[in-house]
Amino acid sequence: MTRFYPGFVTQISEKKSNNCQSQTMAGVVLANMTLSGLRPMTASKHKSSDSRCRPQKRRQRQHGFTLIELMIVVAIIGILAAVAVPMYLDYTVRSQVAEGLNVAEGAKIGATEFFHDSGAMPNGNTQAGVAAAGAIQGKYVSSVSVGNQDGVITITYGKDAHTAIDGETVTLTADTTRVGSVRWICASGGTIPPKHLPAACR
Repeated sequence: MTRFYPGFVTQISEKKSNNCQSQTMAGVVLANMTLSGLRPMTASKHKSSDSRCRPQKRRQRQHGFTLIELMIVVAIIGILAAVAVPMYLDYTVRSQVAEGLNVAEGAKIGATEFFHDSGAMPNGNTQAGVAAAGAIQGKYVSSVSVGNQDGVITITYGKDAHTAIDGETVTLTADTTRVGSVRWICASGGTIPPKHLPAACR
């Protein structure tokens, strides 16, 4: 390492172990010269340190989720499940009840035509021109029966029906008060709650 002063030159040779150590010693010499009021000739061209010699701070990255974050996610999933599952169950049962109305459509048409022809309601499935009650079935319907001149069609649920409506019934009652027309009124024939009934039956 060489130090330059105005008017005289002093050279000190030292063995350097690495580049970072030499830069550190040079920085110390330059600092001493500055404190002494001396201006080094090569100070403007010399860099006191190298960024590669500076200690590097290691960044620690956190991986995964914290316990609080996991608890929040579990709580959200629980709330969604508590709301979505009952709604989906109601929709499923309601769609099964609606199937019964579609299956009973033939009985409604037969009873309506018989009324227009005779002025009275049929006394059963045969007079309405439809199959026997047990022969009219669907995936969730076990039978559809036409009442004995009372204008009531009874839909009974079973087979693959949900337990909430298994064995329950829905009735279609004929309203003949309007001249020349028959209006069918849908209602639960047992204990099916309104939330499981189609909009036309509430």
